Amino acid sequence: MGWRLLKKDSQKSDDGTGTSWVIEATMEAKRVFPGAIITHAPQAPYFTPQFTANYVEVEKQVGTMIDFYNIQFYNQASTSYDSYAALFERSGGWSAGSSVMEISDKGVPLSKIVVGKPVTRAGVVNSGFVEMSHLATFYREAASKGTVPRGFMGWQWSLDARELGGRWAQTLGAAWSGVPNVPKSSPSPSQVATPTAPSTESDTCTEVYTVVEGDSLWAVGQQYGVEWQAIFEANKDTLPDGNAIHVGQQLRIPVPCDAGTGQGPTVPTSTDPVAPKVPDTASPAAPSTESWACFHDYTVVEGDSLWSIGQQFGVEWPEIFDSNTDTLEEPSAIYVGQHLRIPTPCGTGAGQERSVSGPVGPATPSSGSQSSF
Repeated sequence: MGWRLLKKDSQKSDDGTGTSWVIEATMEAKRVFPGAIITHAPQAPYFTPQFTANYVEVEKQVGTMIDFYNIQFYNQASTSYDSYAALFERSGGWSAGSSVMEISDKGVPLSKIVVGKPVTRAGVVNSGFVEMSHLATFYREAASKGTVPRGFMGWQWSLDARELGGRWAQTLGAAWSGVPNVPKSSPSPSQVATPTAPSTESDTCTEVYTVVEGDSLWAVGQQYGVEWQAIFEANKDTLPDGNAIHVGQQLRIPVPCDAGTGQGPTVPTSTDPVAPKVPDTASPAAPSTESWACFHDYTVVEGDSLWSIGQQFGVEWPEIFDSNTDTLEEPSAIYVGQHLRIPTPCGTGAGQERSVSGPVGPATPSSGSQSSF
């Protein structure tokens, strides 16, 4: 259960009744829903003395009833939280004293602080947006210093799903877990790599690749057919870890040399990621007059998303959404047990639908408008 202070109630903050109202509402929520997870989503300034509707006092009074705080570190004008120091160590501007560690120093455990940031510029009114690769470096620096909050939240999930293909959640999730990020779709290169002379130590050549927005070692490796670990090993002199790449950075890509040429292969030009194989348990069904001629009947299981289902069948998730708009109001509105029509090309001799369900890979959040980790 989440709780958010309404704007009309924030007008009570000057006389302290706002704090009392939030405390009483939390106690009542716990009484009515004793086993529920209760969260609050205050803006960071509510943890400073500017407001007598103060969340430091809320934590003191009913903190044991609140599981965590989704704190909004954005839309605060001159307090922009747009650098590591401003977000995690010491905030400036009109709301000084509202960074992650400053809130923690006021008595709010780090284990209850979820860092909320906008996913794209479309999710912010004035300030606070930080490009995802830079935000990932903030989180890695925080972890290296032992500053490990509960997690992070992206406002809002639909921006990540529709505009970024889930890359924001994957990039930040990788930074948080320490695993090189594995985006849901591989961006294509916007430049031509430069081949160099073959190595004298092995039958491999090196190509130079310039990192673009949304890249990861995994995504770059997919373009060249190279394991991300091999790219990391070839660049350890400039990469402290597998996540520390940035836009404009040049990477050496180890690739097999073309026989007799002394050069590596040409950079892939396809703009689409390689489609995974359709699960063996699924069979194409009766043809229709559409370009996607057949449909599979798929049963949603726990952890599914349109993206993860599409990965199983080699289908872009918008195609699945468009095939189910009669039952889906939005891409995130799927539920366990729901039947979805999966558009797939027809094979020779196809003639019937099959019901498919099963385990999936990493999924985008399938409910709400926030991505939390």
